[in-house]
Amino acid sequence: MNKDNIISDNQQLNKIFDSIFSDSLIFDDSDISDPIPFVKVNGSTFASLGDISFISGVPKSGKSSITGFIIATALTEKRPLCFDSLGIVSTFQGNRPIVYIDTEQHEAHTKKRLKSALKMAGIERQNKELLKVMNWRKYPQKKRHEALVQALDYYKNACLFIIDGVADFVTSTNNEEEGNILLGFLMQKASENNAAIILLIHENAQNGKMRGHIGSEAERKCGGTISVKKDREKGIHFIEPKYIRDDEDFTPVVFKYDKELGRMVSVDSQAAQIAIQEQKDNAKGSQLKQLYSKCMGDDKQLPRAEFRKRIEQEQDPNNKKSSNTREQAANRAIEDMAKGLLIRINGKGKAQIIEPFTIVDNPEPYQTAIF
Repeated sequence: MNKDNIISDNQQLNKIFDSIFSDSLIFDDSDISDPIPFVKVNGSTFASLGDISFISGVPKSGKSSITGFIIATALTEKRPLCFDSLGIVSTFQGNRPIVYIDTEQHEAHTKKRLKSALKMAGIERQNKELLKVMNWRKYPQKKRHEALVQALDYYKNACLFIIDGVADFVTSTNNEEEGNILLGFLMQKASENNAAIILLIHENAQNGKMRGHIGSEAERKCGGTISVKKDREKGIHFIEPKYIRDDEDFTPVVFKYDKELGRMVSVDSQAAQIAIQEQKDNAKGSQLKQLYSKCMGDDKQLPRAEFRKRIEQEQDPNNKKSSNTREQAANRAIEDMAKGLLIRINGKGKAQIIEPFTIVDNPEPYQTAIF
């Protein structure tokens, strides 16, 4: 085969390849617009048209309440300046429908959520063509999945889909094949329909991560995720940025339930700042306890150097940071553990020994690490 034939064959193969993948090729002069924001929280874009986003939280943390504000603000073209939307602002829907699918709550609770959203939007009667609310709790898993496929095809003009209970469309949140197929399908339909698809998912109470394989994939593939938390003792809730792809993290939103209004309301700024700081401190304490448990394990005592190395490995498993930075971060963690009475430090200098904290007559000497 001569050189000209080889070149001709390669050109033919390139043409075949380009024809197969022509709709996926991107060039520096391709006419591609930036994602259009659809839902913002405290000024930061959380959900965009053509993409999937997640709302996560432990059960009963207030996730479904957040969807009411997303719907209410999407229904109102002009909002009163005094309207308390918890910092949530959706783009006005215009003539594009909104579809809300509930797989978790009783039908009466779904109806209550609908009426609450309408009331917040100042709408007396639902426009049944532009706001579709469905309860699929009674459907078995297979029928739910089939219905979702049909709904996304039928309501192609919808600007927003909210699916309250994405895990209910697979047999298990840890089923990798089903999870990948479902998320791939949702991303495909979000792009094809130029719609924002918001999915609600539970978090693990122990570590705050979204549940199962779906949760792990969500972190990599979503346009944004917000986390809803609740301080049950104080009766206040938080909206926090978990993953924001196209914008900066926003200041957490603090809110509570108002019995007179029958809905969630924002907490005043001063009280909110106090609550946010307390939430950060609590989260830090919880993370510190997990780090301590992983690194101390069942050992009754460890040389400080060994304990520090375990912390370094846990904090930076891929050695992305410099050795000095790793060591400083590990030493800060050790100091915080001592102050938090998780460990006590015996000895001085390089001979220091780390032990789990036990009840002693005077804990004060152990509250600060000795370097």
